[in-house]
Amino acid sequence: MCIILDCISAVLLAVNTGIGVSLLISGAIIAVQFNDYAEEDFFEKKYFEQPVTVVLVIGSLLVAVGLLGILAIFLRKKLLLAIYALLVICLLAVEISVLATVFVPKNKLEPSAEGAIRKAITTAFNITQPDSRKRAVLDVLQEEFSCCGGKNSADYTSQNISIPDSCCSRKNCTERALSSTKTHVPRNLFTKGCAHELGGRFRRVLTAVFSIEVTAVVFQSIGLVFTLRTLWKDDGTYT
Repeated sequence: MCIILDCISAVLLAVNTGIGVSLLISGAIIAVQFNDYAEEDFFEKKYFEQPVTVVLVIGSLLVAVGLLGILAIFLRKKLLLAIYALLVICLLAVEISVLATVFVPKNKLEPSAEGAIRKAITTAFNITQPDSRKRAVLDVLQEEFSCCGGKNSADYTSQNISIPDSCCSRKNCTERALSSTKTHVPRNLFTKGCAHELGGRFRRVLTAVFSIEVTAVVFQSIGLVFTLRTLWKDDGTYT
């Protein structure tokens, strides 16, 4: 019976460790995808850094605690198994708290990004001292998300700035028409704002991470039950 319980516990621990690795990979992907935009202040960094930090920390803890549990089962050490159970209880409390406070609240990145991107446009196209780096990142953002400006192309025209070609589809990008504000506007403009698109992708990524985290909580809870049962009804297998 103990051997069966050990096998089940080992499988659950391996799954949890794998989930921890998945969270680490997810955190790294988020950091890579959004880092340039965060560095150029296209949204408030706290909305980006907090989830990334939480995902990386929890992922690391899941891997470390999972490996400790596997070691306890392999060495048949009751003390290590008890320490593992205690750590899992603490980790579950942290994870449930994180799920409620970090991932559940409405994503605030989008409203933050709208004003920040408009400000970035002003800086990038400044007549006296344009910021080429910020303009390059703006172009990448608009091309990647098929969007224009923070809210829309009015973020350019309202400041008497000619809308860049990155704001329109690749077809007929060089064709321009004179708008009501007497600004030359590319045809086939992207109508969606970049703040909405950026926020939408960030929200989808957080939803995926949320699902992984919920899965981790479920498997940890089941594994904890088996671990506590092993500790409670140990027949002398563990020393």
